[in-house]
Amino acid sequence: MGNNKNCLSGLPDVIIENIFSNIIAYDLYSKVRLTSRFFAKYLCVQSPYWTLRNRRYKSFVPLNTGKNIDEDFQAKAAIKIERIYNNFNNPDGYKKIVKRPHTATITASKIFKPSHDRTFVITGSRDRSICLQDFEPYRYLNEDEDNDIETTYIKIENAHDGWISSICFKDNYILSNGWDSTLKIWSLTNRGLETVTSMKGTSAYLDCAVDGETIYCCGYEKAIAMFDFRERLKLTNRLFLHSHSILKVLTEKGSNYLYSVGGDESVALFDKRNMKIACTKKLYDQTYCVALYNESLYISNSDGSLDYMKTNTLDKMGTIYIDDDAQDIEIKNMTIDDGYIVYSRNHINDLRVYTFCNDPRQIAQFPSSTSICSFDIKRGDVVFSEGSAQLHGYLCK
Repeated sequence: MGNNKNCLSGLPDVIIENIFSNIIAYDLYSKVRLTSRFFAKYLCVQSPYWTLRNRRYKSFVPLNTGKNIDEDFQAKAAIKIERIYNNFNNPDGYKKIVKRPHTATITASKIFKPSHDRTFVITGSRDRSICLQDFEPYRYLNEDEDNDIETTYIKIENAHDGWISSICFKDNYILSNGWDSTLKIWSLTNRGLETVTSMKGTSAYLDCAVDGETIYCCGYEKAIAMFDFRERLKLTNRLFLHSHSILKVLTEKGSNYLYSVGGDESVALFDKRNMKIACTKKLYDQTYCVALYNESLYISNSDGSLDYMKTNTLDKMGTIYIDDDAQDIEIKNMTIDDGYIVYSRNHINDLRVYTFCNDPRQIAQFPSSTSICSFDIKRGDVVFSEGSAQLHGYLCK
């Protein structure tokens, strides 16, 4: 018998696909792909195998937003979806952690991974403090070992002179803003979490976004403040996009566009190139909950559905319904990534993860005893905060 008949590469594609279906996507791409030229070609990001895998096992057909799908999208979606799904459905897949770092509602929860061996969870609260904890040492511990672990824990009391609204990142710097109308840049050093610089605005801030060297802050003023990161937060411009307070500001790295949601019940699309408003859209049955993914805007509706817009426009492309047990209740918070959506509904306590496509399927559901106030997800790790000021973490093992 020839050697080629003993090789997996000599088998029909359908058999190879069935064999691969029992291997997790991450291992296929990071390990199996590197073992031979055949597998390198068969499992490269451009391979139609990943589309077939997602459709066969997840009924995954991406939404049409008018933008070509990146050639690596299907591979990234398979890896990310399966990491969450496999850990959630394995009794030993997630390490659960419950902490109470604050004395009042946690308004911002973020995962910060400056290196592979650190998983910092950063929280901001109505108690005006910022807390940084390293969750990585907990990842592989048994339940009875939790109390004995030594880990990084830093709490900055009175980090702001008001409620902390949002936290985001610029390189390895941490950005926060709050109701004290102040934007602050923080750096993690051997001495702890230290303020690099700060800038006082003219009204309470509610949200911020970063693209390149520009930081955008919005709040109770009718304008978005633009700050230059390179010049110690020099105010470079103020964008008057609404006739009322501005609740959300969204942009993506390298994007030519900025989105904002105003208290005047409208959404604005701003072109950064010519510094002009491209268009606006009135909100009728929609809520103020929005998400931006791959240069398309998603808006939550009061009937529990989501409208999605054509890329870099406010033209509605369609509506998607997530068929869960509370599908007619509006989505309160959401974030969208390659292949999946994470969200919580109004007055429904659970944090849910579904495939984000034409036929959404449940990936995971994380229980909460009270309403979810903030959450974040990164590389399969999940954190969320409750109204009771508890912080819940789920770490992939």
